[in-house]
Amino acid sequence: MTTNRARAGVIALAAFVLVVSAQPAAASPIVQSPARVADNTMTIGHLFAIDSLNPFIGFSNEAYLFYSLVYDYIFSLDEDQNYVPNIALSSSTPDGGRSWVYQIRQGVKWHDGTDLTSEDVAFTINYNIQNFWQLWAYQPYVNQVVQCRPAVEPFCGAKVTGPNQDQVTVYFQRPFSPGQAAVVVPIIQKAQWESISAVQAQYSYANANPIGTGMYKADPNIYTQWLNQQPIVLHANPNYHFGAPPVNRIVFRLFSDENSMVAALRIGEIDLALLSAAGADSVRQLIRDRVLPQVELQEGLTVIQYWIDIGITQLNHPGVNVRLNPARFDLAVREAMAHATDKAFILQQFYRGKGVEGSTLVSPVSSFWHYEPQADKFDYNLTKANQILDAAGYTNRDPITGVRRAAAAKTVTVYCSPENLANNCDPTIDIPQGTPLSFKMVTRVEAPEEGEMARYLEQTWAQIGIDLTITTEEEITMNVDVYGGEFDTYIWWWSADADPNYILSIQTNFTLNGWSDNYYDNRTYNTLYLQQLEALDMNARRQIVHQMQSVHYRGAAFIIVVYPYFHYAWWTDEYSGWGNMTAHPGRQVGAFWGKHPLFLELQATGSIGLPIDVLVVAAAGGAAGAVAAAVVAALLLARKKKRAEEFLPPMPPSQPPL
Repeated sequence: MTTNRARAGVIALAAFVLVVSAQPAAASPIVQSPARVADNTMTIGHLFAIDSLNPFIGFSNEAYLFYSLVYDYIFSLDEDQNYVPNIALSSSTPDGGRSWVYQIRQGVKWHDGTDLTSEDVAFTINYNIQNFWQLWAYQPYVNQVVQCRPAVEPFCGAKVTGPNQDQVTVYFQRPFSPGQAAVVVPIIQKAQWESISAVQAQYSYANANPIGTGMYKADPNIYTQWLNQQPIVLHANPNYHFGAPPVNRIVFRLFSDENSMVAALRIGEIDLALLSAAGADSVRQLIRDRVLPQVELQEGLTVIQYWIDIGITQLNHPGVNVRLNPARFDLAVREAMAHATDKAFILQQFYRGKGVEGSTLVSPVSSFWHYEPQADKFDYNLTKANQILDAAGYTNRDPITGVRRAAAAKTVTVYCSPENLANNCDPTIDIPQGTPLSFKMVTRVEAPEEGEMARYLEQTWAQIGIDLTITTEEEITMNVDVYGGEFDTYIWWWSADADPNYILSIQTNFTLNGWSDNYYDNRTYNTLYLQQLEALDMNARRQIVHQMQSVHYRGAAFIIVVYPYFHYAWWTDEYSGWGNMTAHPGRQVGAFWGKHPLFLELQATGSIGLPIDVLVVAAAGGAAGAVAAAVVAALLLARKKKRAEEFLPPMPPSQPPL
């Protein structure tokens, strides 16, 4: 932790000022704060933990931001969501997209000082495809790569090619349009990972010494910092292949509550806060009141496609089916839930209007790919929801609670892909007579607005005869329980990169082994997914992507409620070049694809103003006020230096030991 604007104890200091400047002033001009030396450290306050240093295990957006600063990708995204060269200089396909050839950049250094080679890049791809039932973290990007077997050698996996061994060719099962640039997999060092098994990588390997080629490298004590929930420190990579980033040090500081984080921003203990809508409103008021005149706040649709959904699990397994409500498989029930969800109210009430009403898988931040329902839209209509449930046979209602029950036994047919059948998926689901429309819902404790939304849904859905029992868990526990089928429904989130492949794939049969949290399985959707992969023409692909989103929307296994805005607040006195993160979404702090446009372009101003929460008053023509101001400045500067020395680890040597 670093204190760039130490202003604690201002009441005592103000009293000291009054004692020193006892002579009343004829005028009361504000004494300009003297400049002080900046420490060139960016301390980022955040509310969700970097849950693992291992890029195969972590799942929070903050973790992905961390990985994108430490690791690089074949291509990255610029500030306008265009894919641009990174580890690869270019890509080409000699056979209509069935294979992609990447020209690998030379002179790239790993953080341990060794050279990145084409072999490292090929190793990364082959490592990720070795066993999707054991290592599935980046499956959406590589699930179409040809698995190597004797019958397909040598046209499989990733191979080092080219006359100078400076190319990597990746072979796909079919034409693969995202292969041009959107294989968003962090490049890992073969020397570090080749002895780590797939199971270890996915579940247990701590990665205590992350080694990447990214713009920032891990502090030598990063594992101890992470393990003890201390601020996590990254240092600028002086050998970065796009030039050393101008910010010398990035510190991730986790807060257990938002009030504490806003307070830390106010007194200058953090430079940048990743806020919720409620926290942003608090900061906005402080800016308006001129308590924080040097803080800027920006918000808008997130470049990471972030959205909040109500998931209704379609996990179809004998052990799960005996403990969850079979009515979750009934499309009519899910349609009624969708019609009974007032997204406009949720947006205004729980997100303070800061976002866009949710609808389909691709966020409108990617306007080219986003599909917005029209005639097929589930409008908020309790009358229609009740009519749907009546027509579906849930006509018996408890006279006291009003909860609906199935008036007669019914059977619903569900699709089971071959992958699902292998896990004992039952294509015919029996809903016994008397089955109540009572469902267990879970939300994460780290997002209180989602708990509030759940309680709202409990009241609203009760009006159509659906009962909710709500549980709140820490996200790490919720993660296990949702994927394990402990709850019928839940409120959670997804995020993705600019190409639609990833976010579309998480609802296909390819991701039933680890990514898909609701286990949605639909024959038409699966077929369309493969078709859009093969469409190298962007406009043709776009039409198929829109079809997919329409099919998925009507299935209502996700009720996407809101695309929340990002909310970032930062001090403007130490760095310039923040830019407009709404007009240029790739500049957002949370963008996580390497070669970060913002962190490569921020410029230290060289000095920062010393904001104080009290006015330092100077007597006209007198020296007492000036003396007082000097004393205040000296004390605060001394405190700043002390806290910086207390909390920041020493800078690592410029040439790390090999």
